[in-house]
Amino acid sequence: MPSVWKEFQKERKVYNHKGLYIIEAKLTKILTHTMQDADIMWFRDPFPYLTSDADFQIACDIYNGYPKSPRNKANGGFVFARANKRTINLYKYWYMAREVFQGKHDQYVFNKIKEDEALMRSGLRIEFLDTKYISGFCALSHNMEKVVTVHANCCYGLKSKLDDLRRILADWKRFNAMTPLERRVQNLGWSAPKACVTSESLLHWFDFLFYFRLAYGNIQYNTI
Repeated sequence: MPSVWKEFQKERKVYNHKGLYIIEAKLTKILTHTMQDADIMWFRDPFPYLTSDADFQIACDIYNGYPKSPRNKANGGFVFARANKRTINLYKYWYMAREVFQGKHDQYVFNKIKEDEALMRSGLRIEFLDTKYISGFCALSHNMEKVVTVHANCCYGLKSKLDDLRRILADWKRFNAMTPLERRVQNLGWSAPKACVTSESLLHWFDFLFYFRLAYGNIQYNTI
């Protein structure tokens, strides 16, 4: 089984980098592109939450409150790219950067290159999406009246992701079955993540906390 997993990871990395090339080809053909991972649930239409003046918009594992700040920890699970010269150049640069960061996931590569001078000179306008709306397990939004999508990020293992996404869906169904008065009185919250809170996922989470405190200071953060 471990060897199968290694092969899967290897193929996924190859696919991710090929995916960058395919997206670049689509943008060249003037096709505005939206991409999302399979482990994301949509509860509302995300497009009203996208700005019209950004070339490239991406979800976050950790959001610092400033949509234009490159110090946000980006997550490639939800991406919206407008078809123009600047985004085409971004994907070309991103694809070529894989040679510098060989064997790394495309999300890791993006977080390394997002502040590169070459991209800044191109006039590329990047915006990072607020986790209050485009949310995930790394920084789960607890406002069910506002949340748009929930991504099973900061989680390892397909079974863990599925178990917790089923909990999220059940919570959402209960929320929608309530009257406005019941919602105010009961203040229903998410019952997940649970299965995702494994030793490996927690280690990943602590890595994010270390990154966040290093970048933004020792602030309080409500995880559950």
